[in-house]
Amino acid sequence: HTININLSVDNKFVFSYVQGRIINLGFTGSVTNTKSSDTKPYGAPIRYLLETGKLANCYSTMTVTSNFYGSGLVGNIKGGTAVNCYFAGIISESVPHKGAITWNLTNDGVITNSYYVTEVLYPHGATQVTNEVLKTSLADTLNEGRKYAAEISGVSENQIFQWTNENGYPEHYV
Repeated sequence: HTININLSVDNKFVFSYVQGRIINLGFTGSVTNTKSSDTKPYGAPIRYLLETGKLANCYSTMTVTSNFYGSGLVGNIKGGTAVNCYFAGIISESVPHKGAITWNLTNDGVITNSYYVTEVLYPHGATQVTNEVLKTSLADTLNEGRKYAAEISGVSENQIFQWTNENGYPEHYV
């Protein structure tokens, strides 16, 4: 499943506070948040992944623009877990605080078996890969992580989609 969005509003997100599971979801399009107030704006499709929140087998190829914080999937992981995810989008040069999966990881939050291509300031446990790896072997690596993603998410492995590289980057094979 993929959500294609083009958000250009102050501090609005596809998901604000996640305490449950988001599994097998891709984000494409763009998020722009350049609010100019005392609040430090950030751009990401998900605002918070809280203590019981799980983000598994997800990806983003979004373009993120903000004048302070920006990340490919989650603004703040506050105790939640992101597993078997990747970000291969663009975070604009105007963003001083760039995160791969998240820009802020607190309260024993975890990022594991997750990857990014874009240069970032805060990898927080995600592994950087090259465009060549993205296009050739990352889908295989993500497929190897499906069992672990299912374990962490509390679902069966057959509920975690397989990955394919048919269009030049990993996406779900349904």
